[in-house]
Amino acid sequence: MFVIWSQNRINQATRDVAPRVWRRHLYLMLDGFRAERAHPLPEPPMTGEQAYRAMIGLNGTHASH
Repeated sequence: MFVIWSQNRINQATRDVAPRVWRRHLYLMLDGFRAERAHPLPEPPMTGEQAYRAMIGLNGTHASH
């Protein structure tokens, strides 16, 4: 979910300025997903509720959950 979400935001922000920069972002993310680079993460994942509230917040609305 976050890969698609962040990629979409990069596309929106850069399409008129540097239309192909999304490729760099995608390759950096995919490179980071390689198993040999795995290590413990410093933060736990967001809950479903937190993810929902974050996505709603991007639209300028506030979730009351």
